[in-house]
Amino acid sequence: IGAFEQALEILDLPHEIVFACDNGGILLEDIAKKEELEKIEQTTDPKEKLNIVKNIYLKHKRKTNFVKQSYLANYDLPVENFYHDVRFLGSHINKEIDIFVGGSPCQSFSVAGARGGFEDTRGTLFFDVAEIIKKHKPKAIFLENVKGLRSHDKGKTLETILNVLRNDLGYFVPEPQIINAKNFGVPQNRERIYIVGFRQDLNISSFEY
Repeated sequence: IGAFEQALEILDLPHEIVFACDNGGILLEDIAKKEELEKIEQTTDPKEKLNIVKNIYLKHKRKTNFVKQSYLANYDLPVENFYHDVRFLGSHINKEIDIFVGGSPCQSFSVAGARGGFEDTRGTLFFDVAEIIKKHKPKAIFLENVKGLRSHDKGKTLETILNVLRNDLGYFVPEPQIINAKNFGVPQNRERIYIVGFRQDLNISSFEY
């Protein structure tokens, strides 16, 4: 947990963690009452909506979010800046973000046209990740996923992700690469696909993994 943060610390690079988000495998739809979900749906104010979600997670005691527990124990982040559901997060972050680090599960997109654009990802967690990038325009993005993303839905999923990042959000994104953590000092055979991107106004046109 927090591999990117550990890398920054090992390299002794000054940094501030603005926020972190993970539901720890506890889905909102599994713990919220029907009337609570209806209230979330009916609420139009993003901040109020986020607070409703946060309170639902805070009062839930049947299962521990070990991701949150471990993250807060190891990294300098106020507990109020750890969120549980990325779907309600974007409008609440009020600080500038230099690097956005994240990942989303493999979910097929309902691609309406041949291009596969931003709106085609609506309803997936990648859409919510893209919304944060769109709103806050970080200088760099660093996304990790399982290596099966390359072949998921016959390659259409990755193709759509790259198209959104490159053409809709305006990032220079070199071809993703599958890297095994065991080749970089980690005692684990862990192959993951990595996608990096740089805001186009930075004029970065090449990158080596």
